[in-house]
Amino acid sequence: MHFKGKNLILWRDKDIVQLNPYAIAPAISVVFHIIFLAYLLYKSRSDRIRFYFSIIFICVIIWAGAETAMKSMPVTAETYRSVWYYPYAIACGRLMSGSAIALIMAGILLSFQYPVKKISDKQFRILSFVVLVGFLVYMYFALFTPLIVKDVLYYWAGYGVDNGPLFTSSTPILVLIFVIIIYNFLHSYLHARSKVEKMQLRYMTVGALIFIVGVSITGFPDLPPIFGMPTGNFWIIFMDIFWLYAAVKYKLFTIEAVVEDGIKPSAIPKQENGIAPGDSVLVNTKTGKRGFEAFRDVAGKMPGLCITTRHPSVVRTEHNFTKLPIIWISEITTKENAIEPTKLEFEISYHIFAFLREEEKRVVYLDDVDYLIAINGFQTTYEFCKAVADEAAKRNSVFIFSLAENIYSEKERSYFECIKTVRIIETGGEGKKLSSFELVNGKTHLVEISPEMRESIKTRLPVMPTLAISSSFPKKFLKGFRDENSVECIWITETSGYERGYSAKKMEFEVSQEIISFVRSNQGRGLVYIDAVPVFLLSNGFGPLLKFLKDVSDECHEYKASLIVEIPPKLFNQKERTLVERRFDLVFSE
Repeated sequence: MHFKGKNLILWRDKDIVQLNPYAIAPAISVVFHIIFLAYLLYKSRSDRIRFYFSIIFICVIIWAGAETAMKSMPVTAETYRSVWYYPYAIACGRLMSGSAIALIMAGILLSFQYPVKKISDKQFRILSFVVLVGFLVYMYFALFTPLIVKDVLYYWAGYGVDNGPLFTSSTPILVLIFVIIIYNFLHSYLHARSKVEKMQLRYMTVGALIFIVGVSITGFPDLPPIFGMPTGNFWIIFMDIFWLYAAVKYKLFTIEAVVEDGIKPSAIPKQENGIAPGDSVLVNTKTGKRGFEAFRDVAGKMPGLCITTRHPSVVRTEHNFTKLPIIWISEITTKENAIEPTKLEFEISYHIFAFLREEEKRVVYLDDVDYLIAINGFQTTYEFCKAVADEAAKRNSVFIFSLAENIYSEKERSYFECIKTVRIIETGGEGKKLSSFELVNGKTHLVEISPEMRESIKTRLPVMPTLAISSSFPKKFLKGFRDENSVECIWITETSGYERGYSAKKMEFEVSQEIISFVRSNQGRGLVYIDAVPVFLLSNGFGPLLKFLKDVSDECHEYKASLIVEIPPKLFNQKERTLVERRFDLVFSE
C-alpha cells in the first residue's frame, strides 16, 4: 500500500488486487434496506408514510447497489481507465448521483409531512412542484451530461467518482436542504403531542444527524486525513439502526384509515344523530352500547379509529365492524393491537394523534373512559381527553367518548361538560335476573348472589373443564356441581400446607398464572369460576382487584374460555359496581 498524490492505492501482491473493504458497507446497506422496506410495507398502515419512506429506502437501495457494483469490480491503478471499466464506473456513478439527489428531495418532502403537516396543502403542492422540477433538471444533468462526474478515481475508498462542477455548484443548496430537514425534525420533536412521537423523532433526528455529519466530514476531497472517501453508505447504516429501533420500539408507522362500508343505520334517534365534523360527543352510558352506535353512524361516512377495553373480536361481532382499526386496552399478551392502560400519555396518545393528523374529517371513539380514570387518575385522563378533543376540532374531525356520569361528583362532571359539544344519553343497561341465568360459552358473567343461592348456579352449568378460585374449603365449594364435572379448585386461604392454597395477597401473581395456564390449555372449552372476590378486595384494595378482573376477563376472551365471577350483594358502592360491571359481557342479580 502506498500514496500516490492524494489518492490511496490498494495493497497488491504481484498485481493481484485484494477485495476492496469499502464494498462491504454498501452491500450491507442494500440488504438492510430491502429488509427495512419489506418491514415498512408489511407494518405501515398509512399510505402517506408508506409512500415517502418507500421512496427513501428505494433510493438508498439503488445508490448502495450502484456503489457496491462499482467498488466490487477488480481493477488496478493502471487499468482503471480501460475501455471495459470506465463506462461501467461512470454509469454506476450516475446512478449513485441520481438516487442520492432523489433521496435528499424525498427527505425534505417527508420532513414537511411527518409527523404532521407543517405547511398548508396549497403550499405543499407548490413545494412538491418545485422539488419535482428541480429533481428532473438535476437528473438530466446527472444522467446525460459530464457535469456530474469529472473522472473515475482509483483509491482506497474504492473507485469513487470525482465531484464534477454540478455537485460543487449545488453544495450550498444541498447544505440548505439538510438544515431544513434537521430543523423540521427538531421542531416536530419540541412540539410532539405524545411521548411515543417524541421518542420516534428523537431517534430519527439523531440518526439523520449521524448520516449528514458523517457524509459532510468524509465526503469533501480536500479534508485530511480521509481525502474524500465516499463513505455515505457506511454512515447511513448507523442512521438506519436508529430508525429501525424507532420503528420496532416506538411504532414508527401509523394506523390505516378506512371508511367502514355497508354499515346499517343504528337505533340512535334522529335528534341525537346530528353529529358534525369538529364535534366532541359525550356519551353517558353504563355499557358503552350507545357510544358504539354513534361511532358506527359516523364511521360510515369518514375513516374511524376505535379504542376500547372490550376484546376486538367481541366488538367486531356485536357491531359488524369488518375493516375499522381497533386498539384494545389490555395488559395480556395477544396478537391483537393491544396497549396497556398505563400508557395513556405514551402509545395511546400517539396512535390517536397520528391517526387524526393524517387527514381531516376522521372519527375517534374512546370507549370506557371510566377504566382509564381508575388506572391513571382523573386529572391525567381528563387532560388527555381535552387534548384529543382539541386536536379533533382543529382537524375538523369527531371525537366520541363514553363516560358513566352517575359515578362522578358534580365538579368532576363539569370538567367533561367543558369538552363536549354534543351529548348522547343511554337509558337502561340494567343487569338480567338471576332466574334467567344460563352460561354462554366464551362469555364472561358477573353474578350477584347470596351464599344460600350459590348451588342453584352450579346445577345449571354444563359439563366442562372448570377451574375454581374460591375462598371456601374445596370440598365445601364443590357441593352443587355435577359428579361428571371435572373441577380443579384453588383455595384462597392464609392457612399453609394445602397443595393448591394461595394467600389472597398473591392474587396478581400466582393466582393469575394458574388462571392463565388453565385457560390456555383448555382453549375454547374451559370455565373459570371465581367466588373469592371479597377476600381479594379486602387484601388488595379495589384498584388491583379491578385490574385483576379485567386481565382475567381479557384472557378468557382471547382464548374463548367462559368466566363466572360471583359476588355477594352490596359488596361494592355505586362507582365500584359500575366499573366492575363493564368488565363483563353479562350481569345477573337476584
